[in-house]
Order: sequence, then structure tokens, then C-alpha cells
Amino acid sequence: MVMALYGICWAPIKLYQFLLDYGVLSYCSQFSLQAIVATYFSCHWLAMANSAVNPIIYSWMSVNFRVRKNRKNLRRKRKRKNVKDG
Repeated sequence: MVMALYGICWAPIKLYQFLLDYGVLSYCSQFSLQAIVATYFSCHWLAMANSAVNPIIYSWMSVNFRVRKNRKNLRRKRKRKNVKDG
């Protein structure tokens, strides 16, 4: 899961850099310059989003996190049940 998300997030910017380095992408006109800048921005944003999502994924995949979350949910259910019964 973590490696798949890493690949999905970083592949576009690596592909963009590869195409730019080998001359497949070029700055021919004003429109193509704007398109390339927009593409770079989108690819870069996606790559940086990986850093924002990593802590969430690592905590969600952690067994300790899931056990604590389940315990917390059980406590909430018990409290609701006690309030309704009381």
C-alpha cells in the first residue's frame, strides 16, 4: 500500500523530468510554456502530497493504532448505550 502510493505520487514528476531532460518536451510557444508549467505544478503538487499522506497511511496501517481506535469506538458505544438506558 505504501509503496503503491509512493509510486503513484512520484511517477508523474519523474516521467516529466525524464521527458524534459531528453528533449521530448520543449518550450516552443507561449501556450506550450504555460502547459508545461501547469503540468510541472500538477506533478510537483502530487509528489508533495505523498509527504502529507504518509503519516496518515502509516498510522492507519499500524496495528497499535487500529487496536486503540477500536477500543475508543467500543467505549463510545458503551457510553451511548448507558446514556440511552439511564
